[in-house]
Amino acid sequence: MTPISIVMTVYNRERYLKAAIESVLAQTYPNFELLIWDDGSTDNSLNIARNYAKLDPRIKALAAEHRGSGYSPGRTHLNFMLT
Repeated sequence: MTPISIVMTVYNRERYLKAAIESVLAQTYPNFELLIWDDGSTDNSLNIARNYAKLDPRIKALAAEHRGSGYSPGRTHLNFMLT
């Protein structure tokens, strides 16, 4: 099976994050990596992502400073920390 990458962007979405991650984990295609990009959340979103990353090696939590909705990480210098 060909591996795929799923990128999930998060900013202050602790209310929905667990359900979103569980939805990805419930898929039948097992060969993936889930990259959760936290855009400087001030709620518990990053901790939730980190906890899932500890439980499943396919999940990576990435923490960045808040850049806002106009920021495009693919077009500028990335300044983040893999957690």
